[in-house]
Amino acid sequence: MRAPHRLLEDVTQATIDAMSDDLIIKALDIKGNRDVVASGIIRRVPIGDGIHVNLGYLRGQSAYAARAQGSVGLTIEVRLQGNSTARRAGDTGPVHEVRPGEYFILGQKEAVDWEIEAPAQEVFKAVSITYTQEVIEDLGDAGLNAAVDMLFDRGQHLDGPSPTILTSLAEALFSLSPENPFEFLRARNLAMNILLEAMSHQVQANHDMSYSDQQVTERAKSYIRQNLSVALKTEDVARHCRMSASALKKVFRAVTGQPIGAFLKDARMVQADHLLLQGVPISDVAQTLHYSAPEAFARAYRTHFGHPPSQAKSRR
Repeated sequence: MRAPHRLLEDVTQATIDAMSDDLIIKALDIKGNRDVVASGIIRRVPIGDGIHVNLGYLRGQSAYAARAQGSVGLTIEVRLQGNSTARRAGDTGPVHEVRPGEYFILGQKEAVDWEIEAPAQEVFKAVSITYTQEVIEDLGDAGLNAAVDMLFDRGQHLDGPSPTILTSLAEALFSLSPENPFEFLRARNLAMNILLEAMSHQVQANHDMSYSDQQVTERAKSYIRQNLSVALKTEDVARHCRMSASALKKVFRAVTGQPIGAFLKDARMVQADHLLLQGVPISDVAQTLHYSAPEAFARAYRTHFGHPPSQAKSRR
């Protein structure tokens, strides 16, 4: 007889328990509504002292917003399929986006809640591994230890395009059953190789050469659109794209023919018009988009559209 589905309260619980392929995940969204998000599997498997692996594979996932607690230690995730964004709970800073073919590294000295959002998507597939500082120190690599210490001290989040070897290692780890004694040792070796490859790539590689100019520009545009409610500066976007502000300005203008500052203003105006058409008061729109005063917003809106924001609806 087939076992019944396990119903879970939230995404945090899903990352803690080992589950079967019959899993139906229920997520608690930020507004407090509970909905079935996807079917699939999320397993958390320890592979020796100081290392555990999370293997996630979801099918038919609907859009959701949830809160999950990050693991203490150094976490490396390789995203094989699916998109999502994350931001520390309560943080008003920019969100972090992870897409297929990318990876991220996060160092946390203590457990921190993260707000996770994902669009509706057919498949989500990811491998993440968390290592304690003791495991890393035992490797005896001074350069690696220094880089990891910096991540922990700053609580920093790094991401970028996943090198082919890193993706291959993650796929190989995903195909294993680390609970199986015969595959345990191979899983641990793969996990350590992922650590070394990911950190080596971060320390040695020049990230702005990993993307084409077109990819840099699209990444910058996506980041701007996702963070219009933040007082975003070009330096913030450049940091996300792993390049200097001056280099980003040059690349962005070469690809689009438009300064990145002008694109940011245009994106804010498009968002402002959308909010006004939804009936959001002018003063609230000005505050949301970080204008110093409603009057300053009104001037910018009139300059862009040729009419005041009070006429937004009547002009449609």
